[in-house]
Amino acid sequence: MLKAVYIDRPEASTTARSIHSITIDQGYDFQMNPTMTTVLDPLEIARQLARQFAQTAAERDRQGGNPKAERDLIRRSGLLSLSIPTEYGGQGAAWSTIFKTVQILAQADSSLAHVYAFHHLLIATVQLFAQPA
Repeated sequence: MLKAVYIDRPEASTTARSIHSITIDQGYDFQMNPTMTTVLDPLEIARQLARQFAQTAAERDRQGGNPKAERDLIRRSGLLSLSIPTEYGGQGAAWSTIFKTVQILAQADSSLAHVYAFHHLLIATVQLFAQPA
């Protein structure tokens, strides 16, 4: 059983956000107390996800297919909002933090890290080239 984390209260500062657990039955053992409410930084969240992904990455590569459960975990972790500016409900994290999360995930599963990094690249493209309405 996998317990994923997500960040609640996006309007709060990064240090004031709470982390809650979600249970997903995928045969994983995510080491987090389901009643735990604590603050985890994005690098710690990425490390926890990477530990889970490393357990099944080689087998998933051999089998092929779609890593939907793992993508859902990334989605629920709150990491996808790192590059979104705070005025739009994101975390407005520094690019150095985002790059470190990509590196951490890539050590466990380069395919998932590629998709995750591409998400942030698309957000950056909008930020760089968007025209005000």
